[in-house]
Parts: sequence; structure tokens; C-alpha cells
Amino acid sequence: MLRSLVTTVRLTSRGTHTKLADPACPVVRVDGANPSNSAVDTAARLLLEGHVVALPTDTLYGVAADARNKQAVRQLYNVKGRAERKALAICLGQVSQVRDWAQVPFSDELLHDLLPGPLTLLLRPSLERHLDLPGNPPLVGVRVPGLEFPCRLADELGGPLALTSANLSGQPSALSIDEFQNLFPLLQAVFDGGIIGKGEII
Repeated sequence: MLRSLVTTVRLTSRGTHTKLADPACPVVRVDGANPSNSAVDTAARLLLEGHVVALPTDTLYGVAADARNKQAVRQLYNVKGRAERKALAICLGQVSQVRDWAQVPFSDELLHDLLPGPLTLLLRPSLERHLDLPGNPPLVGVRVPGLEFPCRLADELGGPLALTSANLSGQPSALSIDEFQNLFPLLQAVFDGGIIGKGEII
């Protein structure tokens, strides 16, 4: 199934190519600011199937799973080597969706001043739309990145991405895919947006 999805990206997305850095982990070239429909569709299908993928954000490379899929989120923790007591962020496609998933104690005007962009907002989870995240954290980090690919992916998925940086817990964050190749065997695909990021403000 994955091979056919990646082949679709190669054949239908002008300027997009794939290569196999690890036989089990295709690397799909993507323009983070203007991603092809095929790249977004491929990533969304993999996430809906419960897989973990790596992708560019506006700050760093991240690893992502469907935040509504408890098993996929646990796999994300396994990839990261992260203790479940440490919360993950969620990534949304639109600023207007933040209040659907979190309690925002300030105005929409301020919310739109802060997002989209490199900020992670620490907010109480929504009482109406509960995410069963490990440890049931009292606060959840909420992101709307200033990059089109992760936002379009969240919209295509129809819900939030569970998102954390693409590195083993405690190791430096990655600004290119070369910096986390040790994770490739644990991922279903890597979406390569080139060298990115200057660090994240939390």
C-alpha cells in the first residue's frame, strides 16, 4: 500500500521525488510552503492508517501521528523514546479550530495575533472534545504552524496531529532529515522539506 502511495507522488507531483534512505522508510520531497495535493494525501492516509511520519514545520522537523488514535500516539512515544508523563503538542490546521480543542482564556484578537506561527500555547484541554493523551495532562500544547504542509495535513486528516520534535528524547532538535536518520527504521515515511527552522518558542 505504501509503495503505491509513494509511486503516486512520484508520478503525479511535478518537482516531487522519492528516495529510499532505509528500505522500510520512503523519503518524499515536499515543498513545505506549497505542498502538492499528492504529498498531503499520502501523509494523511498514512496517519489515518495509524502510522507515524516525520515532517517539516516552520521551526524544526517533527514526528507526527493522529492525535485521536491512542495506539498511534503510543507509537509516537516509542519512536521518540519519550516518557509518557511528558506531554505532546497538538497541531491544528486553522486558528479558528483552537477553541474546538482547548480552553482559550483570552480574546480571538489576541489568539490571531499569536497564531499561526512558531508559538506553542499551553492551554487546558477542551471539555467537549477530549483527546485521550497518555497521562491525561492538565495542559496541552497547541500549535498552528506558519507552514502550509502541516496545516493542510491536519485539515486533510480532519483532526489534530500529535506532534513532537524529530529526535530522541534529550537529543538536539533536527533542522534537516540528515540529523534524525537514526529514527528512519521506526517511521513509515519521511517528508523532506529541506533545511528549515530556527528553534521554537514555548
